[in-house]
Formats: sequence, C-alpha cells, structure tokens
Amino acid sequence: MPTTNRSYYIGRVKRAPHRGDAYLYASIEPLVESDPTGSQWLGPLRNSVSSFPKRGLVHWNKAPFQLQLGSLWQFTIDEHPSAVRSDQLEHFQLEDPQEPIEVLDLRGWSDEERLRSAITSDGIPLSPPPLARRVLLWLASDVYVGPLLLKPATAPGFWVLDRPDAHIDAARMPVCRLSASDINRVPLEGERWFVSPRLELGRSAGIQNWTSDAQVTRSILTRLRKMDPDLVRAIGVTESVFREYLDHVEGGRMGSADPAVERARADRLRGVRDAIQRDEVLLTEAVEALLGTEAVRTEVQSQAHAKIDGEVHSRRAEIDAALSDSTKELARVQDILNAKRTEVAALDAALLEKRGELEAKVASFDQEVSARLEEIARRPEAIFAETAVMRAVLTPGFARPVGGGNGGVPAYPPARAVSRQVRDFGESTLELGDETDVRRALAVHAGASALSLQAMLSLHAMFVSGAAPVVVGSYAYDLLRAYASAVAGGRLHWIPIGSSTMEPYDLLGRFDGASGRIIPSPSGLLDVARDATQSGRLHVVVLEGFNRAPCEAYLSPILEAAQAGRLGDALRVIPLANPELISGDDPYREVARLVWPSNVLIACLPSDGSVTLPVPPSVWRFVALVDADDRDRTQLPSVPAENGVAPRTEIPPTLWKESVATAQAHAAHDRDEVTTVARALSLSARDARDAVRVREVLCANGLPHGDATSVALVATLIARSGSDAKAIDEGLRTAGVAVPSWQTIRAEAQRLRS
Repeated sequence: MPTTNRSYYIGRVKRAPHRGDAYLYASIEPLVESDPTGSQWLGPLRNSVSSFPKRGLVHWNKAPFQLQLGSLWQFTIDEHPSAVRSDQLEHFQLEDPQEPIEVLDLRGWSDEERLRSAITSDGIPLSPPPLARRVLLWLASDVYVGPLLLKPATAPGFWVLDRPDAHIDAARMPVCRLSASDINRVPLEGERWFVSPRLELGRSAGIQNWTSDAQVTRSILTRLRKMDPDLVRAIGVTESVFREYLDHVEGGRMGSADPAVERARADRLRGVRDAIQRDEVLLTEAVEALLGTEAVRTEVQSQAHAKIDGEVHSRRAEIDAALSDSTKELARVQDILNAKRTEVAALDAALLEKRGELEAKVASFDQEVSARLEEIARRPEAIFAETAVMRAVLTPGFARPVGGGNGGVPAYPPARAVSRQVRDFGESTLELGDETDVRRALAVHAGASALSLQAMLSLHAMFVSGAAPVVVGSYAYDLLRAYASAVAGGRLHWIPIGSSTMEPYDLLGRFDGASGRIIPSPSGLLDVARDATQSGRLHVVVLEGFNRAPCEAYLSPILEAAQAGRLGDALRVIPLANPELISGDDPYREVARLVWPSNVLIACLPSDGSVTLPVPPSVWRFVALVDADDRDRTQLPSVPAENGVAPRTEIPPTLWKESVATAQAHAAHDRDEVTTVARALSLSARDARDAVRVREVLCANGLPHGDATSVALVATLIARSGSDAKAIDEGLRTAGVAVPSWQTIRAEAQRLRS
C-alpha cells in the first residue's frame, strides 16, 4: 500500500460497467472513512453528498467489466484530477482500489474442530451476514485464519466455506496473529470488524487444514495406501489404522512429505475419527485400502471361511430340528386329509341318491302336468272356476261369505272401481270447461293430497305465465303429481338427471348416421314432445336433481326453445338432425328440428346431495321458486273431494291457449310497484314483466291483490336477485309492499347459487 498519509474509504458499487460499453466506468458510494493518516477506520461517512458533491458518488475510471454491483471496495480519492483529460472524467476519482477484509468473530466456538467440521459441511449461522467478499476467521485461540471466501449454505442464515482467497490450498490455510490496533470495529449494517486500511498481513504464523472432513479422510487414506501393509493388518480401521498413522507423523517417518502439511493433516485427523465411523462411504474406502495388502486379504479370507463354516453348521442343525417338527405335522395333516376324503365320498353317495329322488319327482311332475292339461282340455269351465276362487281369496278387496245366503258380498268396491284410483295414463279423465273449473280442480286435488292450495295456485300461475318452476320442500314431488292430475290428466313424466347429462341431446335423442335415424333418449322426453305436438294435450315433465349436471349446458337451450315455442317463434328450435339425412320412415322425422310445444310444461326439483353444481344466471332468468311446504304462510281453505278421491281432470288445448294468451296480455298493464322493486334489486324489465304475469294469474284465480303481489315478488324477483337482505328490505319499503317471510325462498335461492 502507499506510504503517504491519505484518508481511506470503504464504499459500495452503485453502478457497474456493462460488457460492450465503449467506456468502462463505475460509481462508488462511500460508506466508511478512516482517519487522515489511513491507519484506523473511524466509522460511517455522515454526509457523502457534501463531501462528494457529485451525487455523493466517486468515479472509478476504467473499472473492470467483471465488477459486481453491490460489492464492497476499499480505496483512496484523487481530489485534484488533471484538467487536460480528454474524456472529461468526474472530479473525484477513485484510486488504489482493493477489496476490504472483514473479520468474523468466531471466538464463541470453543471447539475449533467442531467449527471446522461445521463450516466445511452444513455451514454455521452468521448474524449479521458478512458484507465483504474476503474474510478472516477470528478463532478462540486468538489466531486469524484466511483470507478466505464464504458462500450461503442451503439452510437460510447459514454460511459455508467456499474456498481460500487467491490460489491458496484449503489444506494450507495461512494463520496469522494480529494486535488490537490491526482490526477496527465499524458500525456498518450492524457491528462489524474490518482489517485496518494500511495493514499488511505479512508472513504467515503457520498453516491449518480447512478442508472438509471427507477430504481430510480421503487424503489420509491415500497416505495409508503408501505405508507398509504390515502396519494396517487390523480390521479396526477407524482406531488402529489412524493411530498408526499418527504415530508415523509424530515420529517424523513420513518420508519426503511436507512436515507442516502432515502435521496439519494429523490435527484434522484427530477431529474426524468419529466422522469416519459415521460415514459408510469413507469406511468402505478405508477397508479397501487394507484389503489391498496380501496379508490382510489372506487373514480376512481365512476368518471368512471359518465364519461361513460355523454358520453353515448352525443353520443345518436348525433346519434338521425344524424339519423334525414339520414331518410330524405333515403326517398329522395327511391323516386329516384321508378323513376328509372319506367324508367327501359319503357326500357324493348321498348326492347321487338325492339326484335320483329329484329325477323321480320331476318325472312325476311331468305326468301331473300332462294329466292336468288333459283335464283342462276336457273341462275348461273347471279351471276358470278355480281361478276365480283363487283371485277372490288373494284379492284384498274381497271378503269371505258371512252368515247364510247365496254367497259372499264384497266388503269393498269391485276391482274395476278400485283401479280408477291408480294414477296411470290409461285412466279416463274429465275435461275442464272454464277457469272456474280449473280453480276448483286445483283446490280439490290440493285438498285430496293434503297440500297447500296457495302453493298449488302459485305453481299454476308460473306455468301459465311461462316461468319454469323450481319446486323446493318436502312435498315438492307430491305437489307436481297432484297438479298433473288436476290439469294434465295425470300425464307426469319423471326424469332423473345424472351428472353425465351435458347437453339437450342427452335428454332428447341423437342422430345415428349409419342408420339414418334419430335414436331417442331412454328418458322418453322426445316422445312426450312429439305426442304433445300431435295431440295438443298438456304434459308435465319433472327434472329430478336438475342441478346435478351443468344446467347452462343442457337445460338453458331447452328453456330458450320453450319460451320461443310459447311466443310462436319458430326460429329458435332444437336441431336433432338434418331432415334431409333422416330416413323417410323414421317416426321422429317430424321432430328433427324440434319446436318446443307450449303444452309441455317443465318443472325442476333440486338435489340436496353433495355432488351438485351452482345454478347459473342464464337459467335463473327462466325460472321461479315455489315452496311446496308453503312455510310461513296462512293456509287457504281447500275444496274436499268426493269420497276422498279427486277425479283426474285436464285442461283442453283451447282453454290452455286462452289462459296463456290472457297472461301475456296482462303483462302490459299496471307494473308500478313490481317495477320499483325490480329496479331496487338491479333486475331487468323482463323480470318485472314475468312477476306481473304471475301476479295477474294469481289474481284471476281468486287471490287478493296484496297476496298475489307478495307471492309474485318472492317467487320471481327475490329468487332471481343476488342482492343482500338489506337491499331487499329497502326495495320493498320503497315500493310500499308488505312481503312477509321472504327469507325462506331467498335462502333456497342462495343455496342453489352456491
């Protein structure tokens, strides 16, 4: 270093040169300054901008391009640059740059061997982490090892030895002793020690081996292979062999090797004996070193043969003893097997006997059947009489004769009369003449099934107004079945929806190109649509568990087509096949482009299982919610059915079309309060029109205006809205409408959305 008295600085690189720059320079931010003589570090530079007016930075002319951004450098300042420089450099120039040496105080590691093992393997924790690239290790023995380089270990906060500085071998790490004035405490991002600016480390006070335990051991094994094989005959590698090696080192019998290096290696050896015992790979190498000698190999082979002979003799005795017991067990098992064979033979004989008996009975049965058939052919009236008797005995509707007389009297109506109560499509139905008959039929069927009349009327209003009802509650299916018996002659079609239903064709059918025909779905929905188109009769289709499958994919197109069919829009159809490709005799040719018939009513029953999908907004705009249990409402009186049985009735096609047309016409009238609520809930005018239609149909069926408005708002607007409870309350208050207990329907709608 220069001998003139000048201040030194430690700074950090703020701008590094880039490869390819025409002019290589760097900018350094001074952080720490020394005293004017450059012998001691004073501390942090208080105001670098005032000391170096050019942004508080020092210019480094012709900086090396490999300079790392953020690295620390020690330097002096040229404060009087030449005025004739052609490149117009900065005023403050950096001179005499070199990397500072940071001192790491590791005196807390009293066991230096453990320190060397740790820092050369998994690393040691350092807090604060070192800033300088070159470091000295200050050990508990008050010596300094280095300079050397560290790098971050795998574990956060741990540092491991990278390599010595310059070209020093880690096995010859220099050791020096420094005075108290040779190192200075510097507060830089924590308390740190740095070597004083002008200190020359000078001649080493010795060397230490700072290679890893594995490297030390392998170097020792290399030396072992060069020694006399007679010295390493013992198999106890980890103790006896290395003890012999240490004796050679201490006795100076290592030939021409560097004594200082051998002593450093011996020092490390004492600290890695335990590592050798724990390291299977190193132990294997040590054993291979021993087995390389003829004497050890011969001794090992001799002992191995003796050990093998002893093990063979011992195992043979164990096998003989085990076989003795097994032989006895085998004889016992053989006796059991013979007894079982005797039992099997007896069972075979018994089976043969039973088979003969069965064949005899079969032959007797055949004879009896033949005789019976001959008797029937001869006297057929006898078998008919017997059949009538058996039917009378087994049928619950008949009783045995009681008292005298000329026969029994049926305790119940005859079977033909009872069968009229069975709800199948073959039973005759009564046509309803007008809306009054419709209301009475709805009331009768609601009463016969112990259902809510208001829920029945709400369901009817939604079907007439064009909304597809989503029916919730424990009586949901019962309500739909009773409705179908009241208005559709019992024509209800229940279709369970599985999770594999992905498109309308899964419910309707698909075109088979090979045969040129439409293959209908097992659900039968295509047959329902075809029959409804031809006959004009009402059909009620119930989609059970409609939310198990993606509604937007399979249900939305059907609801779109249903709305178009109601409005007479023949353009929105469900294309099942190209009519030109369908065989001429295919009965489904007429529905190849299906215009949804307005007399096929769609209702949905949600699933309460865990495998369900949210109902998307594209479906909500077509549906309305009905609570079949009609919770939180006063029950309306129903009309009792005669004999407790409601006759099956149906609406004729002309009356149904008139009801639908009337509902469409009602939508053009009073919408004030409904529109107010729709706006408050951020719903469209279309939603408001749907609610008005439902309300008007309910009013036409005898509900007071207030009750009809309440039902319409809850079933359509509140069910379709995603607004919170506060917004709903505010909207109802603004419209001046009293809607009691709307929370039940909203909760059901929220459940279907999630």
